[in-house]
Amino acid sequence: MNKKIILAICILFSITMQSQTLKLEEIMKGNAFIGAQPENERWSLDGQKVYFDWNPNNELGTSTYFLEKWIIKT
Repeated sequence: MNKKIILAICILFSITMQSQTLKLEEIMKGNAFIGAQPENERWSLDGQKVYFDWNPNNELGTSTYFLEKWIIKT
């Protein structure tokens, strides 16, 4: 019985240690770590599209992109 408890604790500890690989330095890298985030989000005048400025490829300046409004009917 004690061997099973010790084995379960060891497995749980090793799983916990494996899942804690994200370091504070990586989190603080900002866009280099998580990718470029869209900015200047705005709706079109008719309310059917969302426009935003984005630079996904780390080029000079941003470009304007849009998403069309999706209507889900059930």
